[in-house]
Amino acid sequence: MLQRLNVKSFVLSKSPKIENKNVSWIFPVNFEWEGLKIYCGEVDLPDISFDLNDDDNQKNVLVRVKAFSINHRDASMFYHAYEDLGNKDVYPIGSEFCAEVLQVGPEVDSINVGDLVIGDNHYHDDGLVEQLGVPVNFSSQELLILPADKVFLKPDSMTLDVAASFSVASQTSYSILEKLQLKKGDNLLITGASSNTSVTLLNAAVGKRINVTMLSRNLQHSLQFYELDAEEVWCLPEQNFPLIQNEVVLKKVQEIKGFHGIADPFVDFYFPKVAPLIKFGGNYVFSGIANQLLKEEENLDQLSKENLLAWSEMIAKKVNVLGACLGERRHLQEAVRDWEKGLFKGVPFEGVYSAGQELAFIEKAFGLTLRFGKSVWKY
Repeated sequence: MLQRLNVKSFVLSKSPKIENKNVSWIFPVNFEWEGLKIYCGEVDLPDISFDLNDDDNQKNVLVRVKAFSINHRDASMFYHAYEDLGNKDVYPIGSEFCAEVLQVGPEVDSINVGDLVIGDNHYHDDGLVEQLGVPVNFSSQELLILPADKVFLKPDSMTLDVAASFSVASQTSYSILEKLQLKKGDNLLITGASSNTSVTLLNAAVGKRINVTMLSRNLQHSLQFYELDAEEVWCLPEQNFPLIQNEVVLKKVQEIKGFHGIADPFVDFYFPKVAPLIKFGGNYVFSGIANQLLKEEENLDQLSKENLLAWSEMIAKKVNVLGACLGERRHLQEAVRDWEKGLFKGVPFEGVYSAGQELAFIEKAFGLTLRFGKSVWKY
């Protein structure tokens, strides 16, 4: 087995100090999020064995994570796991990474030792991969054993920092664009404008000469959206009246006869507000929900009046309502090709953090302070 020292992991914990038989960890950094008191920091973890004779490792690779980033889903998963965490448990977090390949299984021929890789989040039951979705839900753990078909070679021209935050939003955005079936000059409305998925989708759509309007709950990032070539930026009115009654919105919708497509990462919030804005026969693609922190026992009012009206609107206009979850390998391949050609600006990137900057990193990654783009932790 290879000799590896100082195997790190950025973790979250319920406790400021954890003492077990072989370790003693003290977390000087803490923060509060959604009513939870959380401690965090880097810890040393035991080495892991990668046995080349183990049947389970024949098609696997052992990688050392160089940098990782956190997505909205990762924070949500931690929230739901919090109650079950013991006082001596630590929680590695993250679903994106850039890593160096240390060892490969005997049946792996597409990846070599020394390669730098990112995650391939292929999500389609087509037999291409055995594991669907993200390769890992704890990418902050420095050593990982992953299926070889769930990693993707990092382009030589892409930095570690950019690579560690590239694949999830890019793969999702190119999948959404495919479902929208838009062509050059078509009009697209993107909701949840400040989310990483929405900004990445803006970059992808602009690269294909699609006219994009961004819709947000506030105008804090309006300048950045215009700098990324958004055609218009709208803010939801604070008053509780239909968006279509807004003078600017109504004028735009009448002018273009409705949007050819709407991309909505937060369908539980935006759907009833934007349904009247779509063109007859348009495509509405949703890829997530805003409130991922609801407990199972909490009831959602699924049959509210505004939702019924929105669904009626979709039926009357014969709108195609499509769900999007991540993407397929070909979407990641297309995103990387466009990025290398300069046609795709990629995922918004906020900054890089390392040991000693735990609180600054977590405040950005968990959205506790204003940010625009992904935050990356680098070992």
